[in-house]
Amino acid sequence: MNRLIGLLSVAVLLAYAFPGAAAQAKADSVTLEVMNPMGVIEPPATLGLSQRIGKLDGKKIALMHNNKPGASNLLDALEKILSKKFPAATFVRGYETEPVQPPKDPEMYRKAAAASDAFIFAMGD
Repeated sequence: MNRLIGLLSVAVLLAYAFPGAAAQAKADSVTLEVMNPMGVIEPPATLGLSQRIGKLDGKKIALMHNNKPGASNLLDALEKILSKKFPAATFVRGYETEPVQPPKDPEMYRKAAAASDAFIFAMGD
């Protein structure tokens, strides 16, 4: 802060000592506009929650995972538990993504949604 006050004092003294220089400096001056670097970013639109499907009896459930270790084990255990609780439910597999990658087929989620009433997505590791 002291350095800034010192520089301003020197500038004022120079302006009084060399009045012609001040006029020349004013003619050569540049105006800068300071902008807010934060900007205003609109949040993405949200879709909200889907309706619950109620009981799973008679429903087709797609089991999906990201091909990482443990994900298929989790789905095996969930399928076993849910099959006992909802014996009329059917489970469909075959909708897997690559580990830490988006699906090779971006339409995979739409295909799974069209072929089932609900899905369970498991992530491994």
